[in-house]
Amino acid sequence: GLGTWPEETLEVKISRQRTHGPDPVSLPSPVHVFLAEAPWLPVTRPAETGHDLVVAAEAWHYVDDDTEPQPTFMPLVAPRIRVAIDRVGGALERFEDLGVHVWNDPDEAVDRLRLLSAAQADRRVPDTLVANFRKACDRTWAVLCEATDLDEELPLGPDDHLVVTRKGRLGLFALSGDAGEDLHVLVEEDRLVEAVLNALEVPVLRADPGDGTRIAELLGPLLGDRVRTIGSNDVRILVDGGYVRDSDGVALVPQGRDWPLDRVAPTMEMKATALNRAADKRIMTAVETVHAIRLHAGHRVEVEMHGRAFTLPDHMRRAFALNDPARPR
Repeated sequence: GLGTWPEETLEVKISRQRTHGPDPVSLPSPVHVFLAEAPWLPVTRPAETGHDLVVAAEAWHYVDDDTEPQPTFMPLVAPRIRVAIDRVGGALERFEDLGVHVWNDPDEAVDRLRLLSAAQADRRVPDTLVANFRKACDRTWAVLCEATDLDEELPLGPDDHLVVTRKGRLGLFALSGDAGEDLHVLVEEDRLVEAVLNALEVPVLRADPGDGTRIAELLGPLLGDRVRTIGSNDVRILVDGGYVRDSDGVALVPQGRDWPLDRVAPTMEMKATALNRAADKRIMTAVETVHAIRLHAGHRVEVEMHGRAFTLPDHMRRAFALNDPARPR
């Protein structure tokens, strides 16, 4: 196959005689031109039988990887071809020279972003594969953060879009869009903050919050003050008019009534699997967390973010948690 062909199959050497000697030039052979420009490479599409033939530059290859999940939501080079590419030494480099994209290659992260936005724009992701698509968005931003230097600008332009969620539904954010619409980037795992953003129906970047700060830095030169980082401290909760962080609240487990804590260890042990037993340190951390929890009860709860008040969704109106490592509430 392609990985074992001699170089003479893919390039033609031409030389002209000059007074100082031959002047050789290498040109793509007719075989190389066909492989690069003709629709010959089979790709399989999710939830479909058979395959389509595409030009090499439109195809994506996935290398089996324990750290990078396979993007099952998108067309990929047919499995039998993928196996051959990975098995034959030199084949992957030959396919890349023809223009084939490699999902696992960090240098392809920006092209991955564009592919994800195109898939969302064309509504090509089946409902059963949306979770895989969301994970691919998170992983692509993580790869991009690792592969981009601190002083390097993203090669994105006004025509590009980013995958976002609005009220929990997937959508797109145009980099050249409405100047009055800000892109919100989560910088902490916080269900309350996510619920607040969903209630406001604002665009939230589909990415892992752990990469949020770095992503905001990368998007800053493109969006300026239109990119906003959002964390726990950006949301204010008032109970009966009082800001909860200004009050100690009431201990969930009062002093002298520690008997509920005795149930933590047995519960964790019962829920653990044989391969994932609850270590003493994890149990101790859970006990300390329960002991630190404070309750704030009242008749009226108000939520604000950046000075704007709004109503929580129904499923969070009666009780919800605040992300506060020092004193969970």
